[in-house]
Amino acid sequence: MAVLKVRLPDAAEDWVREQLGRGRFGDVDSYIADLIARDRDTERSRDALVAALIEGEESGTSDQSLGDILHEIRQEMIDQSRG
Repeated sequence: MAVLKVRLPDAAEDWVREQLGRGRFGDVDSYIADLIARDRDTERSRDALVAALIEGEESGTSDQSLGDILHEIRQEMIDQSRG
């Protein structure tokens, strides 16, 4: 496991200590690991969104009306909720 030395402004250190004081994390290492994991997830989600937007843009205009699209989405959600 790597060891990193990080310098933080006083306000950032206070924030970290406050988060530890709330009991969400046992130590600074756990807090930093959680931040990194969430940052990684955010970036992956952002990349997936950008890819979907590009795909949508490149697919052109739909022949379906907005109402038809919304109906289809609602039906998919109902089907997914039923298992």
